[in-house]
Amino acid sequence: MATIIIKNSTGSGVVPSSLVQGELAINTKDGRLFYGSGSGNIVKEFTGSGGGGGSTFPYTGSAIISGSLTITGSLIVSNSIDSSIRVLYDSNNITSVDWENRELLDSTGASSITWDARRLATPNGNMAFRYATDYIGESIIYNQHTIGTNEQESFSTSSLTYSGQAIGATVDVTPTAGDLVYLNTDGIWYVVDQATNTSTKLLGINIDGSNVLLEGDITLSNVTSPDHGLPLYIREANGRALTSVAPTSGYVRVIGHCYYQNTNTSTNWVVKFRPANDWYKI
Repeated sequence: MATIIIKNSTGSGVVPSSLVQGELAINTKDGRLFYGSGSGNIVKEFTGSGGGGGSTFPYTGSAIISGSLTITGSLIVSNSIDSSIRVLYDSNNITSVDWENRELLDSTGASSITWDARRLATPNGNMAFRYATDYIGESIIYNQHTIGTNEQESFSTSSLTYSGQAIGATVDVTPTAGDLVYLNTDGIWYVVDQATNTSTKLLGINIDGSNVLLEGDITLSNVTSPDHGLPLYIREANGRALTSVAPTSGYVRVIGHCYYQNTNTSTNWVVKFRPANDWYKI
């Protein structure tokens, strides 16, 4: 049987200079196929169907590519790229995306995002957030958050600036903004009376008549004898405000501590408001 051999070259990068219409040539080194289009012996590389190239490459079957595959434009795959592995590797040949398990992996191989479980994980692999159940995980390590002196100065510029846990509440008409209040059994917040057991109830600071701070940081201008680091008590005979002077009668209960004084408005002090769960009566 006769063997038909088309024009060929074994040199890398070699392209035929001209081909007549229908004539074929192949570069066996690069694996490139060329044909003559018949338009002045112009050589064209076989890239698809129809007169010098088409939008698709009519190839059926399995293909093995050794080396890099460079694609300019979009790559559309009807089926899996690799049905047995289904992974994407990074430059270090480490799995970064695992379609099989629907995971995004970090450089250590730990799953950081799991689509299947709709989960966001911490660096050590613990679940930090789950979209399906609106779950926010708890860490055993505090997040570092330093509040600088510039921030404290800005925070203390205006009285009643606060940060922490505040709740919407029904406040009696008597308390004014900044007053220390307690929650009565009728569900209403009243001004504290230091001489009575109202001092032992759930305490808060009236913010604006409809919101009460339960715990946090707040700038107050009505603290009696404030100074850095001093404990604060319910003011004796005047439960509206806080004082650094320990009561000599009634109920003694630490309410918080002073820690920053505004440099321009000396009466403005930032207070860590954190009522103690114990007290004693004199």
